[in-house]
Amino acid sequence: NETNDNRDFSFLLNTGADSKEIKVIQKQKDALTVTENAFSFDAFGGQFEIEVIANIDYDYIVDEAAAEWITPVPTKGLESTKVVFNVAMNKDIVNTRTATITVKSGDFIEAITVNQAEFVPEWEVSATEAWIGSDGGSCEFSFTANQNFEVIKPDVDWVKMTEKDGVYSFEIAPSTEY
Repeated sequence: NETNDNRDFSFLLNTGADSKEIKVIQKQKDALTVTENAFSFDAFGGQFEIEVIANIDYDYIVDEAAAEWITPVPTKGLESTKVVFNVAMNKDIVNTRTATITVKSGDFIEAITVNQAEFVPEWEVSATEAWIGSDGGSCEFSFTANQNFEVIKPDVDWVKMTEKDGVYSFEIAPSTEY
């Protein structure tokens, strides 16, 4: 049977006064396939779903080296033909990552490749310097970034720093050194 479904036929056994129907069933050709076999992500990761089309039981295996950054998402259904995975953020600013998820049943194997870009830090600052006269004054800087950041105030008593809505204000006291 070269199809993916069982096929059957019946014939009648007749012995004169009695008859019996005999059913013959031929098993289907086992099949296992996935609808997509490659996924690519930026450094921030995401989620993807593999649709497995099979008429046999199957398992999936995430590369051991990728188990920390590719994790299966549990589904609530009793039986599902969709397997969902989360891809964690790649915090490495140098290396991309690649992994293989193998869906298999006996001799049937489907490989899914997952690629993820390296993290590219991006940030902007409204200005890189400000000039304040000896009478003191103030200045403001705003920062945006695609990563967590911290603004560290200089450890001097003549600068006061405040932050509101991503804008950092600096109040500089008059200079007493002249």
